[in-house]
Amino acid sequence: MMGVVYVVAVALLFQSAVALAQTPDVLGRNYYTGPEIHMGNVTYGGLTASRTTPNVAAAGTSLSTATLLTSQINFVTSVASGTGVSLPAAPVGSPILIRNAGANTLNVFPNSVTDQIESLSAGSATTLAAGVTGVFERDVANHWYRVQ
Repeated sequence: MMGVVYVVAVALLFQSAVALAQTPDVLGRNYYTGPEIHMGNVTYGGLTASRTTPNVAAAGTSLSTATLLTSQINFVTSVASGTGVSLPAAPVGSPILIRNAGANTLNVFPNSVTDQIESLSAGSATTLAAGVTGVFERDVANHWYRVQ
């Protein structure tokens, strides 16, 4: 199941990367407008997606102290009891994949105190059980929903 979710998340990510305009820099290296591709990674709206972002450690028990995710594909491998991560400031429509590979339930907070995940209160966390993968997407400003 994890492989299917990963492929779906990568497919969703690369939908927006099909219309790139190639521009060489002064050294002849190719750069792109729109989503940027450098060394196998894609950067879009300040987020970086690579094949894997391993070994993310959950921290903190509140939105202000949780580990801020900076990639679209995240493997959280260290999850102490009660700790969490916060979703990045992603553009609308960007999927964020989180795999809880830790031993405890992971708290997933929105990006800010004004953001909410599904019907939870603004700034409140949802959870991912150990061994579970979740895909979250911002559908409008200040609102996230869980795709998977």
